[in-house]
Amino acid sequence: MQEDIADTRAISGVMSNLANSTLMERGERNRELRLIARLERLPHLPFHSRIAFLLGTGLLLDGLDTLIISVILTPVANTFGASPASAGILIAAGFAGQALGALIFGYFSERFGRKIPLVIALLICGLFSLGAAIAPSFQALLLLRALQGIGLGACPPLSMTLFNEYIPGQRRGRNALLVQVYFSAGYMLASFLALLVFALTRSASGWRILFVIGALPLLIAPLIFFFAPESLRWLLVKRRTEQAEAIVTSLEQEAIQLKKAWVEQDGMEMPAQPAQQQTHLGELFSPRYRRRTFLTWVLWFSSFFILVGFSSWLPSLYINPGGLSEQQSLLLTFCLGFGTLSLLAVYAFTVDQFGRKRWFVIGFALAALGAIGGALLAGPLQAISWLKLALAGALMSLGAYICVSGAYLYTAELFPTRMRAWAISTGRSWSCAASIIAPIIIGILMNKHLSIAIVFAMLCALALPALLCVMLLGEETKQQILEKLSH
Repeated sequence: MQEDIADTRAISGVMSNLANSTLMERGERNRELRLIARLERLPHLPFHSRIAFLLGTGLLLDGLDTLIISVILTPVANTFGASPASAGILIAAGFAGQALGALIFGYFSERFGRKIPLVIALLICGLFSLGAAIAPSFQALLLLRALQGIGLGACPPLSMTLFNEYIPGQRRGRNALLVQVYFSAGYMLASFLALLVFALTRSASGWRILFVIGALPLLIAPLIFFFAPESLRWLLVKRRTEQAEAIVTSLEQEAIQLKKAWVEQDGMEMPAQPAQQQTHLGELFSPRYRRRTFLTWVLWFSSFFILVGFSSWLPSLYINPGGLSEQQSLLLTFCLGFGTLSLLAVYAFTVDQFGRKRWFVIGFALAALGAIGGALLAGPLQAISWLKLALAGALMSLGAYICVSGAYLYTAELFPTRMRAWAISTGRSWSCAASIIAPIIIGILMNKHLSIAIVFAMLCALALPALLCVMLLGEETKQQILEKLSH
């Protein structure tokens, strides 16, 4: 009898502890939900502008460092007596390093946060850019460029993950796309600095100065370390609730001091419970997320293949068979780049109302239309010219750039905090693979003197399935809280 009573008391104690544990767990989750709700209701603050500037400047320098090798390829090859094939390997080495860096730092960012891996990635970019500036041989430059690529591949996914996790759902699309303007500006800045440096130095070794300029991430890294906070959502996943609450409280105090009104979130209810599972990288292929994984990988690979592949050869096509001079070709390329930035501004200010999926459909449709037009002009119609090439190329480039620009934003919205950086990083690795493969395939086709129509047809054959994939599998995510989208 006494044993039965003892057993009953033991069982009652266990049940009581379980009940208390459940209540504590539920209370903790409700607290986390309230913190996310408070973050989502914040107005636009100087904090948001500061973090956009810090991360955006890092993206600008990343874009500069990524493209810089392309604009200085000829003087580099002349300095070391490298063949065209070796020069192509130099570009590929950078993208291979980027693919590896995206995966490595994507994994680390889920374990150690967004900020510290980003700072390390920026330091890698800067240090190996300095090394490239004093490279004694082509082989040394090849190795240094591949190592620098590890940092270059990590910076955009980590920067955009951190940024997206702080911006409220109602204006996340606009703000995320405007920050990506920095990266595009870095691309344009690389060409401008190359022209300026070579004009001033009049030396074949001026490319070394450009690599010194490419070391500027060494200055941005400490600024991000000291002035950018860790992702609040990542802190909540890791149950570091006190730190997260301190961040939200400081932002609310900033809003009070500036007398800014809180944003109403009508119709944007929070999910019943936030996902608080452990990070498992293989969850990308789970029944819940494998459809989204397939969709985003198709989006990343197809859009970058079209953009990088054709854009890398378009200036040459303006010259032959287009008939323009080299200077005219560069000017036309610059004008198209400026037009792309203008489109990105329109994209940014409409994406939160018009929607992500519709813009992706428009993007791949434009790319397919440009490819079909180019194939017809270069094939059956035999009416190719620089103007018609520019029109077809503009449609393809603009369409692909819509999808490229939206890839970071859309992927961030489709996956939960516990694997958001990993999902974006794997997508980034697919974009690097496309950036390596596309110029090689198109270059082989061009070197075999095949019709340009075949190149256009190949790109159309890539754009149309991607368009169909987005139409069938795509989900609309506009103006939604991240936790609701990815729960």
